[in-house]
Amino acid sequence: MGTLLYPPYLQWEVVSDCNHKCIHCYNYWRADGMSVETCAKFDEITTQIIERKPLYLAITGGEPMLVFSHIQPCISRMRAAGITVSISTNGTLITEEIARYLSENHIDLVISLPSIDRKICDSVCCAENVVGKLEKVFPLLKENHISTTINVVINKLNISTLYDTLKAINGWGFVARVGMAQRPINASSEYLKYELDKADFKNIVRQTLNAKRDFRMDVDFSVCIPDCAFGSEDGVEEIQKGDCFAGTIAYAIDTAGNVKACQCDTRTYGNILTDSFEEIYKNMSEWRNGSLIPDECKKCNKVRSCRGGCRVESYANTGDYKSLPTFADLKNVPVAAAKNAEILDFSDDAEFSLEPKTVFLKDKECYRVSVGFVATHLSNDFARWLMENHSFKFDDLQKATPAPRAQLLAVLKMLLNNGIIHIQK
Repeated sequence: MGTLLYPPYLQWEVVSDCNHKCIHCYNYWRADGMSVETCAKFDEITTQIIERKPLYLAITGGEPMLVFSHIQPCISRMRAAGITVSISTNGTLITEEIARYLSENHIDLVISLPSIDRKICDSVCCAENVVGKLEKVFPLLKENHISTTINVVINKLNISTLYDTLKAINGWGFVARVGMAQRPINASSEYLKYELDKADFKNIVRQTLNAKRDFRMDVDFSVCIPDCAFGSEDGVEEIQKGDCFAGTIAYAIDTAGNVKACQCDTRTYGNILTDSFEEIYKNMSEWRNGSLIPDECKKCNKVRSCRGGCRVESYANTGDYKSLPTFADLKNVPVAAAKNAEILDFSDDAEFSLEPKTVFLKDKECYRVSVGFVATHLSNDFARWLMENHSFKFDDLQKATPAPRAQLLAVLKMLLNNGIIHIQK
């Protein structure tokens, strides 16, 4: 997969201004001397996004609600093109009118709430009455049936309130995700005072597991944590951690149309308004060829999925993208605490069927195959075979390809997990 013309996932930073100034925010422009910008070419960037045919777009900022009148027609165009859209927001500026529009257009929300403790929350956000404002917004979201996830980003200032915050989110009836504040590029001195360490990470794991068990709630991690950080804590298999797809099947666009592998990074690889995406994607090859993975990680049994943890955080800490991230713990390598891969096997007469809603999109060197906004990439030959064989037996697949049985089983597992095929018997 040397070139990908249609990556399925992207993020768009529509404004870098915000009504909050959260001390943990990854937006490096908050440091002294960085400028605040608002996207000036909403329509042009929207056109380019639609041409890239993403399945899922996350609109970010800054605070997107500050420019909602500008992005509303853009969202309508993207929804008409079949793109699933979510908005990352602090939520405090949502009105009844905005809530109705989000509901009518099936827009998901990710709302940041650092703490249920009002004083601590205001200190983290550098704003006033954040919890009080959200308590007025949340009923609007429930009344309009807006799919909402609350993201709780933790630093030393609010770590003691994590359990109570998750309890409150559960009471509101929302999904929760937990993020660990990771050092932004050009981090402010205020951020550094509350930076997390490995002991804090263990505390976060413990509180998250307790909330997950006590309230039977849907809560996992929203950030890319190295597998070796988890050690051998009991119950760690209960937590899903965020994955990083930066520069592989996902990319980010900033307010000026510059394209980055990751929204948290400062490096750009071209501009979506002036450069071909084929060239931009080629320029991102370091994110796919392993050259950014720490040397210490290359023999780990989880390196292909973990990728050494967050590369941008590593750069922010040391000035080197190849360095280990904060929570990495080499004594746990090879990783023993990670979930064991489920082993699947099938008899030769096991029958499968293709999900009728599967969409095949021809990319330059492969096919993007998707159901909803869940996507995978298949070779041209295998994708065409699937298009011609909506129902098949395992023996049919073995006869159609010279691949080893173990490889075919892995592919079938991936297709089953992504909802692209189903087991008939």
